[in-house]
Parts: sequence; C-alpha cells; structure tokens
Amino acid sequence: MSIVPYPIVFPDFGENGLYSFTTKKGIHYEVLFGRRANNPLHVTVVFGVINDEFEGEEYSETNQHDHYYVMSTVVKILKHYIDSKPHLKLLEFTGVSREDESDETSNIRVRFFSRYLDKIFDKLWVIDPQHNKLIAKKKDLYN
Repeated sequence: MSIVPYPIVFPDFGENGLYSFTTKKGIHYEVLFGRRANNPLHVTVVFGVINDEFEGEEYSETNQHDHYYVMSTVVKILKHYIDSKPHLKLLEFTGVSREDESDETSNIRVRFFSRYLDKIFDKLWVIDPQHNKLIAKKKDLYN
C-alpha cells in the first residue's frame, strides 16, 4: 500500500524553488531549495512547518501522526525538483537542530530522512552521510 502525498503548490515559473503543501489537519509546510551563492549547482533543502501556532519554528514537531504522509509529499517534491534541474550536482539536507534541542535530535531527523533516500535518488547519485547532514552528489559520468 503506497501512501498518497498531500496536494502540492508548485513554484511559479521563474521562482527559485519554494514548494508548499497543507496536511489534512491544516498544518502548512514549505520546502525550499536554496542555491549556494558560490555554486548554483549545489542546493540545500530546507523544509518545515510554517503555521503561526508553531511560532515560526520550522522544525517543530506537530505530533499529528502524519509523518509518513508528510515525507511522501517531500519525496515527490524532491523528485520533481531534481527532474527539473538536470544540471544539479549536489543536494544537501541538514538536520539542523533548534537551540533547545540536542545533537541527538538532529541526528534522529537525519536518520529519518535517510530512510527515504532510495525513493528520491537513483543510481546516478552517491549519498555521503556526515555528522548531522546528508549530501547527495551526482556521479560525473564523463570521468
């Protein structure tokens, strides 16, 4: 049984990469792809909650028991972004912790995200796990 992603609001043409979606319980998420200033082919992925009741803390735990649906939606967004950017070379996900969180919480976030890597990346990508982040590097097919 596959989990159906939530409906996605795709970026307007020309917009850098801001996607969003809303869960059945009204929790709003944004998924942003930030290009590096020194290399636009390297992108950092940031996603999280944007509801006011979470006081702007994007890494809030919503406790809505819908994390599989949220991740199914994030996977669909990541695949769309990667497919639309064929020259992309590096994609980074950081499990950045909030000030009141331990490194262990950040590591749990990264481990949870890592469960979905095979749904996002094909064999043209190599995953480099680091302390509290995952870096996906596209293989150079010309070397």
